[in-house]
Amino acid sequence: MRRLKDNGKKEKIIAVLEKHPEGLTMKEIAKAIGMHRINVSKYVYALIGEGIITERAVGSAKLCYLKKGDKK
Repeated sequence: MRRLKDNGKKEKIIAVLEKHPEGLTMKEIAKAIGMHRINVSKYVYALIGEGIITERAVGSAKLCYLKKGDKK
């Protein structure tokens, strides 16, 4: 399996979500850190796999949140 080159992108996503405990969509995360939504989704799903982020469907949107107690 090919590994993602992080270059601090995961930390940027975590920092944005720390400022928005109400949750953000991937589009909102992408806008906040200046990346394309598709690229953000790769890092978000990696963070979900690591147990740092959780995702919840709200209507047709999927909101991403930091799991409670996870501060990096």
